[in-house]
Amino acid sequence: MFKYDYENQPATHYLNLELYNGKFISNTVAIGPIVSLESQWRQSINPVTNLFEKSNSNSYLGGMFVRKYFELSEKFFLAMEGSIAAGVGRNSSSSESESVFNYQFAFTPMFIFQPVPKWAFLARVGELSIQDRSNVVNLTRVQVNLGQVSFGVNYFLNQEKNR
Repeated sequence: MFKYDYENQPATHYLNLELYNGKFISNTVAIGPIVSLESQWRQSINPVTNLFEKSNSNSYLGGMFVRKYFELSEKFFLAMEGSIAAGVGRNSSSSESESVFNYQFAFTPMFIFQPVPKWAFLARVGELSIQDRSNVVNLTRVQVNLGQVSFGVNYFLNQEKNR
């Protein structure tokens, strides 16, 4: 009988860096470009050959975002962000490598703490996204990540705290 232990698989490592450059078009709405760099790598055990396999994926995306701020108190805000991005990447494994084109639409709620006028800390809580990856196998994925939390820091150039 074939038995495979999925719980003891090596972990997947994921790194994502997103850079935003926004401009306030009103006191509560910001808009601007996004640049996103993503890297994912993992080692896994092939259940058929019982050998380690290495794979990694690197992507570069660029796009636009719109963020609407809602004031909860003097220093706390709720924000809703919509974004669209497109880019290229490369998937590599032990035996092959392929180019990937992908685009993504995302909607993300976030909580923002702004202790001083120029600095803010944000926590993204969940995300609803539609992503299409075009490679050998075309994949369209609709995701709702309610348990996903990410943190960031904002620095506001030439903008006072009026949000």
